[in-house]
Amino acid sequence: MKLRNLKFLIFLIVILVAGKQAKATDINQDLNANEVVERNAILDKAISLTGFYANRDECKISAEDVQLVLHEDSTTPFLGEFGTKRAVWHIAFHNINLNSKEGRPADQKFDRDFDVYIDSASGHLLKIICNYDNGSPEECPILLAEDAEKQINSRGEKYVGLPEVIPEISFTDAALAGPPKPWIAKEILGQYVIYTDGRCEPRPVWIISMCGPIVPVIGGSAEWIPDYQRNRCRKVVDAKYGNVFFVTNTPKVPLTPEDRKRILGK
Repeated sequence: MKLRNLKFLIFLIVILVAGKQAKATDINQDLNANEVVERNAILDKAISLTGFYANRDECKISAEDVQLVLHEDSTTPFLGEFGTKRAVWHIAFHNINLNSKEGRPADQKFDRDFDVYIDSASGHLLKIICNYDNGSPEECPILLAEDAEKQINSRGEKYVGLPEVIPEISFTDAALAGPPKPWIAKEILGQYVIYTDGRCEPRPVWIISMCGPIVPVIGGSAEWIPDYQRNRCRKVVDAKYGNVFFVTNTPKVPLTPEDRKRILGK
């Protein structure tokens, strides 16, 4: 009798433990499912922002490729608090071919990798960047965000935040809008921000910054201006209608001491 009771007690313990394990497994599965749903939503958002694919079915990356990383950025202007170290979603797109209805010269191949960063707390797009591909890194020296902002603000441009809504014009459309085209750029940076010049209502725009194409010198001698000061181009594109507001080569990287002495004599 005692043996039978002992066996029954052991049986109950086994059932209870199994039930707890099953419950814990279910919770873990729910968490994984929620995480997949969240990352799929971020991926859908990245596809809408970039315009890299006509639809989700064409995209070969999955939710598992959406990574949560710690990110800090001191070189992208107008990020403000979003440039401090924080958790962001990172999505890497490989072998992206920016197509244009106008076509492009056959010798200007453009199959490049892009990294998309989206703030994990607010959902704001922080940047879309195509890092250096070919050539010498000296052609695109780093300019700190603080220095870039001072130069841009001196032109009367004001950027007052990051938009809450998905733009009607994608990054791809903005990059291809008007000249210059991105095909010969060695680096491309896309930012989705709110712009005003003090005369118009604040509006969402794309800032497309490119490094690589050498900007011709007008009314001067090219040999006096180093490549690193004239191979930068930045265009601002209306994120609703797609028209280019303006194109400029500001901000500029400061002259090196050697070039300053050669050009300015001091």
